[in-house]
Amino acid sequence: MERTGSWGHDKATRMTFVGTPCWMAPEVMEQTQGYDRSADLWSFGITLLEMAHGHAPFAKYPPMKVLLMTLQNPPPTLDDQGKKHFSKAMRDVVTRCLQKDPGLRPTASQLLEHKFFKQARDEEFLARHLMAGLPPLKVRVQEIRQGRAATNATDNEKNFVRSQ
Repeated sequence: MERTGSWGHDKATRMTFVGTPCWMAPEVMEQTQGYDRSADLWSFGITLLEMAHGHAPFAKYPPMKVLLMTLQNPPPTLDDQGKKHFSKAMRDVVTRCLQKDPGLRPTASQLLEHKFFKQARDEEFLARHLMAGLPPLKVRVQEIRQGRAATNATDNEKNFVRSQ
């Protein structure tokens, strides 16, 4: 990610295919028109989902499947899970960041004016409330690895990674 203060000021487009698939914006994956800093806002939305749920959307799938799911499925959303309930403001930030059309995403400056950030509390409060109810990091990583192994073992026709 870029420095927060510089987001949204440079409209130069890039054509490189870089990033971790779970966080890549659709326009980065498509490689048709290039992409600009609005791709960072998509990645930020995915990061919010990761912080809220303990994992990125599609994290249990192989990279090629993540690419296809990101391009073909509706954008991920911030859904309540178990005991975790999220504010309307947080849901709105995620929804705005995860617009498939990069032109519909806010700039970083616009996002910082959002109610979610205007009402933000100190770091300790945020960490305590975002992490409340999540299993320890080690357990979350194991669950993701087990999910990926189960997906690869039981879903061969949908597994896009060929063995050599």
